[in-house]
Amino acid sequence: MSNIRAVVDTNVLIRTINRTNFDFFIYEAFSNERFDWVVSTAILDEYEEN
Repeated sequence: MSNIRAVVDTNVLIRTINRTNFDFFIYEAFSNERFDWVVSTAILDEYEEN
């Protein structure tokens, strides 16, 4: 099965950690390394600022 290519906001990922959350499948995919990380220069610049 191929990996997911997605842009996921860090806040979304944090919110999905709770197993009772409807969107927990997002965290499971992350923890099972099912994501190919896609970032833009703008996102990297924002991370660098923080």
